[in-house]
Amino acid sequence: MNLTLYLLRTVGLWSNIIIAVYAWQVAPNETVFWQILTRLSGRVSLLIFIGIWWHETQVLKAKPIPSFFGKTTIKDWSMSLAINHFLHLLFIAIYVKSSGIELIPIRLLGGALAYVWIGLMPFVYAYRTTIPKILRMGYLYYVWFVMFMTYIPRIRGNFPEAGGNMAEYLFFFSVLIVILLGHFIALFYNTKAKA
Repeated sequence: MNLTLYLLRTVGLWSNIIIAVYAWQVAPNETVFWQILTRLSGRVSLLIFIGIWWHETQVLKAKPIPSFFGKTTIKDWSMSLAINHFLHLLFIAIYVKSSGIELIPIRLLGGALAYVWIGLMPFVYAYRTTIPKILRMGYLYYVWFVMFMTYIPRIRGNFPEAGGNMAEYLFFFSVLIVILLGHFIALFYNTKAKA
């Protein structure tokens, strides 16, 4: 395995170790430690998912754009997301247990389906040579929708101990700008390729 592939597959693990060290330093108690770890590991998942989105945008609409991670495949990106997001799920479970938050099972259904899809896609990418566009687009848009819907309450300040501040707004709109920038770059490359 080359170094860039190793880094991509372990970016979630290393990021979460760094986040855990940071949370350990700033958290006044165990519950806040798990809250910080949960929140920031979710953001790492979102950033990895942007990598998947850009990769799929390149595959579907444009010629490949050079990647920071070199020659990586969508399978590598989706495996990195699956590893990080299941670590994130573990952190959520520990945070919910330590904080005593009551969960509403019906509200968890959409997120549970997203976790199943995130867990299955690395294997779909690994064992299928061609994947129907509707499956790829369904995966991308559904996971985006779930991530977006879980971030809206944070922006609005509906979580009891987090959200509703300028940092949340800036992060959210920065992510939207990156996504739109990716689409414009892909459209630009696609237009040049047709000319």
